[in-house]
Amino acid sequence: MIASLAGIALQIIVTVAAPDTITVRQPASLTVRAVVRGPVAPTIHPPRFAPLNGFRVEESTRVDGGSQAIVEHRYLVVAERPGVVVLPPIEANVGPMMGRSAPIRLTIINAPAIQVPAVVSRSR
Repeated sequence: MIASLAGIALQIIVTVAAPDTITVRQPASLTVRAVVRGPVAPTIHPPRFAPLNGFRVEESTRVDGGSQAIVEHRYLVVAERPGVVVLPPIEANVGPMMGRSAPIRLTIINAPAIQVPAVVSRSR
């Protein structure tokens, strides 16, 4: 959405950085970034991670001399089973103005099998 505040065109840009593939029961990092022109930092709405487990581990806000405000949230997500998950768009707002990311597609794979060394398997 594009709106104006005191004659300044505003648009919230929301992006998500995440790996394409994650491994079952291994934490993966997902970073959400919201940028808006102007002195007011956007608010990032908590993502809906289901069926994954996710929680925020870091948050930063930067306002560059009133010309631009940037908010970043970093999350850790964990999957319990393999498959493909599409997370819905993540939203951020400044007042009534809203921005959305694209949906996030994650492929979840099983962890590789751990090979038992021959010496250990012979001792059994």
